[in-house]
Amino acid sequence: MQLTPEQYLRAGTSSAWHVPDLVPTEPAQIRLLFVLESPHVDELDVGRPVVGGAGKSALRFLQGVNWAGASLGEFVVGKHALRDGRLAVMNVSTIPLQREAFARTAATPDLSPQEWKWLGVTFRNSRARTVDATGVPPADAIGGMLLDGLQERVDQLGLDAACTIVACGRFAQRYVRQLNGLPRKPLAVPHPANNQWHPKQEQVPHGLMRAQQLFADNTR
Repeated sequence: MQLTPEQYLRAGTSSAWHVPDLVPTEPAQIRLLFVLESPHVDELDVGRPVVGGAGKSALRFLQGVNWAGASLGEFVVGKHALRDGRLAVMNVSTIPLQREAFARTAATPDLSPQEWKWLGVTFRNSRARTVDATGVPPADAIGGMLLDGLQERVDQLGLDAACTIVACGRFAQRYVRQLNGLPRKPLAVPHPANNQWHPKQEQVPHGLMRAQQLFADNTR
């Protein structure tokens, strides 16, 4: 069935491509909330965020020598099973914003190449400071929808004043920057894909080091 980008986004939790956030049953417990972009191939397969290569790279950095091969998503699921809700993961969008995410699925949303571009590429390549200022009206409308959806989901959590949000990558940072009612200033870090949390020669950014310390503090 032919869909418009707006219809695709509005399907949300009722969509076959929905990957729910990893939040505990008692959100007031959350002390460290990682916010990323959208599900990709592995996340669609498993039905959980950050379980692919980027998720493994993230946990490898956060755990250091204690890393045993799991992804950040798998680790958080395990913590929640133990009723430890201090860690949580959200995506700006709970459904994919890239057509490539459907590489291993039988059904792909019937959107045109241009519509897929509006969903993510236009904004990702833009220097706009806000999600509705790309200069491309269809992309701006999509950005506004995504921001409204993220704001609603964050509001529902009722985050405690002690919670720190870690915005991973420029895409997520632009959305998190516009959220209202956050308990404190978010940390801005690179996206964990492509080993960006493991610079070989450059000094590790301060935000990443702070995220690593907060992770250690909340996994003891």
